[in-house]
Amino acid sequence: SPFFAHLVKLGGATYLDLYPEDDPLEELKMGGLYESALILGHLFLKVSVHASELKVATLDSDWLEKKLAENPAFVPHRRGAEKRLILTGTTEEMQKFLTTIEAIPGAWPEPTSLKRAK
Repeated sequence: SPFFAHLVKLGGATYLDLYPEDDPLEELKMGGLYESALILGHLFLKVSVHASELKVATLDSDWLEKKLAENPAFVPHRRGAEKRLILTGTTEEMQKFLTTIEAIPGAWPEPTSLKRAK
């Protein structure tokens, strides 16, 4: 599905902030009740560029679940349907969170490498 995308530099890292567009829901003709059951949110991917290679990593959900079990105040959050984790912090809180975990071992698994096609 289409996303709005913004590159954001925080601390020493660069993140790709993805946010879904509203249009796909309209195209599906599934508005109303279905649309109100969805939670649109931001997805942050840690990115780095090396020559013709883009490296992309997602936050390790198992690592984050462990941190929240140790300290529920680690990052503002709630549980949605089926105990899905939803981070609820303000922009400032989420920026501080990403900066804090930027270099913590285990927070970001080995990135996926995408190479430019010739």
